[in-house]
This record gives sequence, C-alpha cells and structure tokens, in this order.
Amino acid sequence: MAEVAGLMLRRKPQKVFTVFVTWNLGALWRRIKKFQRPWAPYNPSRNLEVPADTITEVPRSSEKYLRASKEINPYAPEIIALAMRLGMKEKSKIAYAKAAYTYVKNNIYWYMESPPVGEANILKKGYGLCFSKTMVLAALARVAGIPVRFVSYKQKMEGGFIQLVAEEVAPDLAKEINEKAPAFTHGCVELFLDGKWIPMDITWTDEEEVGLDMPLTQFGESPFEKWYHVIPESITRDENPPPVSKMKLQISLSVFLLRGAYDRVNESFNKIREAGRQKLAEMGREKYIARKKKLSVPPPPLIFDE
Repeated sequence: MAEVAGLMLRRKPQKVFTVFVTWNLGALWRRIKKFQRPWAPYNPSRNLEVPADTITEVPRSSEKYLRASKEINPYAPEIIALAMRLGMKEKSKIAYAKAAYTYVKNNIYWYMESPPVGEANILKKGYGLCFSKTMVLAALARVAGIPVRFVSYKQKMEGGFIQLVAEEVAPDLAKEINEKAPAFTHGCVELFLDGKWIPMDITWTDEEEVGLDMPLTQFGESPFEKWYHVIPESITRDENPPPVSKMKLQISLSVFLLRGAYDRVNESFNKIREAGRQKLAEMGREKYIARKKKLSVPPPPLIFDE
C-alpha cells in the first residue's frame, strides 16, 4: 500500500486527499451509524465454534521446530481439540498434515484488518493475514509431532491481489501500479514429512483463489511463481515467525491510516469469495485445477532445499 500511496502522491496528489480523508470519514460515519467503534473491522468476526480439549494427553517436545515458543503454542486446548478432530491420533502424519492444511486454508478468510492474536482467537474470529494462518497450521503440525519452520521473503505481485488493490484505490493508475509490481514481504511454512521439507502456502482459500482467477495452490506445492515472483536473495528460514506484536503494530497503524481504502478492499474480497464459490459449484474443483494448471508457471527446482 505504501508503494501505491507514493505513486498517487507523485501522479495524483488530489487522490491522496480522497483516500486519507474522504474515504476515512465515510468509513467512520458508517461505523457511527452502526454504533461501532471508529475503526472496527469491516467484516464482523465469524465467531466459529472452537472447542477446547483439556483431557487428551499430548507429548511435549523441546526439540527445535517442534517446541512451543512465545509466538506458537501447539498445546493450547483449542489446538489440541482441532487436531483430534482432524485425525491426529488415527491418521498417518502426511494424511493428518493434508487435513490440517485444507482446514486452515479454507476456514480462515483473508481480510485486510489488524489480525487477531493467538491461534484460538484466529480460529474463532475466522480471519487473518498470511502469518495468522501460518501460525495456526504450525501449531496444528507441531502438536502432532511434525516439525515446522517459517519461510519469509519478498515478492513482486502481478495481477490478482495487487491489481485488485490498485483498481480499488487508484483505478486510473492501476495499469502502471501493476506494471511496477511493488515488492511485498510474504511468508509460508515448511513441514518436515517423509524426510524432506515440504512447502505450504495457505494465504488464500480456494474460493478466494478461484474468484481472483488464479491457480489453486495445493498441498505440497511451492508457492513461488503461482501469483507472484519471489526475490531469491530475500529468502530466510527460521524456527518461528517474526514477533507478532511488531507485525500487528505495523498493520494496525496501516489499517488506522487507510481504514476507508481497506474497507473497499475487504468488500471486494467478499464479492471475490462469492464469485469463486459460484464458479466452484458450477465447474467443480478438479475441472478448475485442470483448466488453470496450464496457466501456472512451474516453481524453480530445489528452491526449498537446504
């Protein structure tokens, strides 16, 4: 968003006033009419049912990539309950990992909001950003004894999401913004299964990807080159994600300054999800995957190897 704002300031300074003043005042007035706090999330919490399991005994590991940390708590009662429901005790590790991947990918929506804190809260509210979803998947994997590490990198996004943001915030500059493909920090996780690290990108739900007309990201696929182009020298791998408090502060400030713009992006995503839902119902998942596969760029070989 900073790159978009900078381009607007240089090319369309009057648009900056619209985005930062007019749209924010409109967003504030909409919330006042609903008796909400001034910068309340555009989309209400989904209030998903999140049971807690305080009975099941789970071995606690102190090994790297398996242990709990300040950011990741694999032993939260809500994580244990969900892990049990997904077959942690009955399934093979890879079958369970697939179930956890599918659940997190498709049950936590992407909203441009200040993200919930804590895995249980993310699950209950049912929305978050990329790092919110990766923390839930990491907790579900570690509680089942599957090592997890976090991968972060910068990427240049073309089409899809960046095109959406550009068209919502500055439609007259959308083509130029998309061509410049500003770099964003992004991340995913890798799970250690069958003796190798397997990448998992769960940023978008199936409905969101289909609504954006992107290839469906599937279990074990490299996220690189699916909807953005990675900057190789920016790749880092760590046992845990960057401090959540720092990321939340940065994002919360961004939401505060761009509340009206983010409302528009979130409204677009509501429409995108509905369009994707309808297309999947009409076409079917497998047919969509087959049609889009020829359009996706194969990931670079060995990019996730040590």
